[in-house]
Amino acid sequence: MIKPFYAPKKFEEIYKHAKSRGKIIGLVTPMPLCFFEEDFREELVKNRSLHGGPCQLSSGSNFVVDYNGDILPCTHMTGFPVGNIFTNENVLKKENFLEMYNSPEEIPSKFREKMSRTASTKCDAPKCDQSCTGGCPLIWKVFDPEEEIPGIELQQEWDKVAKD
Repeated sequence: MIKPFYAPKKFEEIYKHAKSRGKIIGLVTPMPLCFFEEDFREELVKNRSLHGGPCQLSSGSNFVVDYNGDILPCTHMTGFPVGNIFTNENVLKKENFLEMYNSPEEIPSKFREKMSRTASTKCDAPKCDQSCTGGCPLIWKVFDPEEEIPGIELQQEWDKVAKD
């Protein structure tokens, strides 16, 4: 199985190849931002090519509506609805949907609460100013975040060694 750390390295190769041909490409990633070398991460941010941030599973900023009206917390969670937009064969009214989606007693809010922790203690470090919260929580169902996430401090050390 490919370790999650390799995906950003592969993207960097693709990005540099595209750039050498006069193209700038973007990346929407569920990966921890500390997986990217600092200089490359800064270039991506400067070019507005890196789109990451807290996972929608924890922030509730997005959701998916499946073909049957099921509300899914993520595209990767087909078959695990947290609600449905239909009630008695009618589409749920906006106010009712927002009440259900944001109410602390309802499933969507409870689900977000369970998912809203950082993946690793390294993500809580004072020097970690990234908004990724450790990337997609589903990655960490397969891999151990304490072993895989370098954290911003370790990434800075790696960058320094690579430049020497």
